[in-house]
Amino acid sequence: MDKRIQDKFRHSILCEALTRYSIAAKNISVVDGFESFIYEYSRNHKQYILRIAHSQRRSQGMIRAELDWINHLASGGVSVATAIHSENGNLVEMVDDGEAGFFIVTAFVKIIGCPPSQVGWSADLYRD
Repeated sequence: MDKRIQDKFRHSILCEALTRYSIAAKNISVVDGFESFIYEYSRNHKQYILRIAHSQRRSQGMIRAELDWINHLASGGVSVATAIHSENGNLVEMVDDGEAGFFIVTAFVKIIGCPPSQVGWSADLYRD
């Protein structure tokens, strides 16, 4: 991850993200992220993913389009990690970074699976 983004991320940003999605701090754990801060959490015996990206890497519009597409696929029956709404009813929450930028917070239902690299690329990964 870009060091400039890492330097902007503070505990207060995480706390605000948790508040926006009503996540108890004791219920989160860090998941390895490449360009975003990724956490998993549980609520009511269900598993979710919290993603915190920075506006320096992706725009709010790009993320909204991604979430619209994912949820559209889900409505058509495709097995995808659907985006969920915050406590304010938003799919995307913005948290000011204090330096003229912002962190973009989204949450998803966690799905069962593993990266294709762990099982090998094959025709079994695809179905009509």
